[in-house]
Amino acid sequence: MEVQIEPTKIEETKKRKNEEKTQKMKKIEIEEKGNVSLEKGGKIDINDLNEKLGHPAEEMLKLTVNYMKLLIQGKMENCENCMHHIQCDNAGEN
Repeated sequence: MEVQIEPTKIEETKKRKNEEKTQKMKKIEIEEKGNVSLEKGGKIDINDLNEKLGHPAEEMLKLTVNYMKLLIQGKMENCENCMHHIQCDNAGEN
């Protein structure tokens, strides 16, 4: 005949808190920064960010990345909207 020892409420509380802490650590945290959502510590493609921020100049985009403490990946590619802005600026239309 085996004797089973039942855990006390204190032990149950400690176990539950430990499980909650473990779940929080495992959970992927999402941060909202302006209209940019990304996983904490994750990287965002510079071209996607360019589109989300309304096609600013590359220098302005990089300053924004530094200010928001984002991690970026990829190279800046020529974008039709960006090229349109450049043409408008050169023509004095903007």
